Amino acid sequence: MAHGWFLEPEPEYEGDLTEALCADALNAGVGALVEQLAELPEMSGTLTMRIDVAPGGECEGFELLTNTLMSKDRADPEEARAEVLVTALNAMLDIRFPETAKGGAILFPLIFS
Repeated sequence: MAHGWFLEPEPEYEGDLTEALCADALNAGVGALVEQLAELPEMSGTLTMRIDVAPGGECEGFELLTNTLMSKDRADPEEARAEVLVTALNAMLDIRFPETAKGGAILFPLIFS
């Protein structure tokens, strides 16, 4: 039996990046992603990724940390999962963040329900 408090995942910022600095860029990027996901199979679960951001504001890499996506409506769940995963990762890598002195990273959860 597990005991404890369970909180909704939220972004974590490293280096020069802060929530205030990144909010507009993340909101725009996630908004574009939501539009793209509307055309794809419905999913439930969570994707968590680490997005590395260069001082110039461009995404210079990512690491997928968790992937619990489950297809709700596709005959081939692995194909659906891969399609959503690639779309989400590409959308996050397309985000342009504000310039900073040293850059940083964002640990970013995407919750599908």
